[in-house]
Amino acid sequence: MLKGAMADLRRENATLKLKEQGLFKELGFLRKENADLRLRLLDLSDKLGRSKERSTRRLSRLEETLETRSRELKLQKSEVAKAREKVAALEREMAQCLASLEASIRLREETAVAAAEASFAEKPKFKGMLEAAVAEAESSFATKPKFLEMLEVYAIETYE
Repeated sequence: MLKGAMADLRRENATLKLKEQGLFKELGFLRKENADLRLRLLDLSDKLGRSKERSTRRLSRLEETLETRSRELKLQKSEVAKAREKVAALEREMAQCLASLEASIRLREETAVAAAEASFAEKPKFKGMLEAAVAEAESSFATKPKFLEMLEVYAIETYE
């Protein structure tokens, strides 16, 4: 019985050694897989770090661009406001100039009308003086009929 128990123990020991060898192999595979997973984790962590760094840089650039454009927009708004003020001032100045010009035109019209009326009032007097001058010229050039004819035509055309 002892021999049988010994044989059983040896078989069991051999089986356990085989199992132990299998477990050692499995442990080796698990350690290798664990090392591979750690390497992959390091690689992924490195990629994540680089990606985060790129994203941070890009975000910084975008924030700088946004700030720059915001400043430019404020400047443009300021320039537009100044331009509007200038246009309003020019419109006021134009309205004043237009009003002044209209008043000047009215004054000039009134002056021209008065001058024309005065001219018409003096026309008979001037016509009388001209007729006297023509009569005097006629008497002095009575011997020159061609000149006399030209003078009459001129006088008639001018003062009719």
